[in-house]
Amino acid sequence: MTQQAPPEETVWEGSPSHWSCFGTYVLSVLLAGLFAWGAVYFRSKGNAGFLGSWNRHVGLAFWALEIVPLILMLRAFILTKSTTYKLTTERILTASGILFRKTDNLELYRVDDFKVLQPFFLRLVGKGTLVVVASDRSSPELPLEAVPDTQGLRDKMRKHVEACRDRKRTRVVDLEQG
Repeated sequence: MTQQAPPEETVWEGSPSHWSCFGTYVLSVLLAGLFAWGAVYFRSKGNAGFLGSWNRHVGLAFWALEIVPLILMLRAFILTKSTTYKLTTERILTASGILFRKTDNLELYRVDDFKVLQPFFLRLVGKGTLVVVASDRSSPELPLEAVPDTQGLRDKMRKHVEACRDRKRTRVVDLEQG
């Protein structure tokens, strides 16, 4: 009589924090301020200044450039918001994309190692990036960016990797290249 595998259950679900886009948001605000300053400066000069009658047109061009930082911020916000991570008892699923949705699937028994990355700004807000190293050709490294309690998630994932390997009776063998 064959033993039936337990049904797959969701262990953890999450998505990246917007703190991962902190640099993009700051750069966008700085660019927007710079373009606004340029627009006001050149529009106020009128026909005077080093560009003469072109000042008004340059001012308008700076106002038009305000769209660039807005698009940068909106893109970062939407991409972050549309990315999801899911850990089950059998696999790790990552889904991302707005118009074209891409879902990656990494079987837990293929996971070899974990790396925890905690840059200064993410560490300040209690987040980090968990990089899952696997013997999978399509995704040898799978980063779970800006997730809370990275150490706890790594420990939880490690426990389920071992349980999955036990169920499937698989082991990792390191072969040295000489």
